[in-house]
Amino acid sequence: MDLKKLRKAHHPSGKIIYFDESHHVYYAEDNSNEKFISVTTFIGKFFPIFKFDEISFSYAMRSGLDVGKVRQAWIDKREKASELGNRVHEAVRIFLTNEKKSAIILNETEGRYFKQAKKAIKTMYYFGMELECSECILADLNWKIAGTTDLVFRFQNSLHILDWKSSGEIKTENKFQTALSPIEHLDDTNFAKYALQLNFYRFLIESSGYYPWAREIILRIIHLNENRFEFIDIPNMQREIRMMLKHKI
Repeated sequence: MDLKKLRKAHHPSGKIIYFDESHHVYYAEDNSNEKFISVTTFIGKFFPIFKFDEISFSYAMRSGLDVGKVRQAWIDKREKASELGNRVHEAVRIFLTNEKKSAIILNETEGRYFKQAKKAIKTMYYFGMELECSECILADLNWKIAGTTDLVFRFQNSLHILDWKSSGEIKTENKFQTALSPIEHLDDTNFAKYALQLNFYRFLIESSGYYPWAREIILRIIHLNENRFEFIDIPNMQREIRMMLKHKI
């Protein structure tokens, strides 16, 4: 196992939770064989699978394009976006933790995204918010579910859970497809998935007692592009989280 890719965090119970970045698995120190399901994977079970071959074929036929070229273009676009997000995330983490030895060299586009991320962070500091943790590993030992949120900030007695998003567009409506039961009242959109993700982090924090002093928990996306950043408020969806957990018992 690559120890550089093995991260750990203390759980309120006193146990240590490990996150193996190479294989994207979480586990507790006393049982490395019992893997936790990640928040992202759990949420994905409640949305239709994207039928890549079928949809790309249909698009190519309608557009008079080569199917193979369409599929490769989509793959390249997805991988490029993922690489951009990962590298900007890592640059922000290094910036916040002051790990100068781990500094990475960003290309021109990545640098512009990083500049906007730093502006967002400075804005939060300007309004008196204090950083609790960056890349925070959270877990519920009973449900065996874990995840990593990008930022947790504190302002007086309120806790702010935030995630960076560098996707081109955050869609809030889908007239053609919804999530699966029991949350089929939600549209199948990236906003719905992001909102559930942040609400799940809230659930993990509250169920495990990470910040018992918090009197209020606020969820936000920080949406980045090359020229600006935007804070997007996320609604309380603890009802949906409980429905999903009950459905999977």
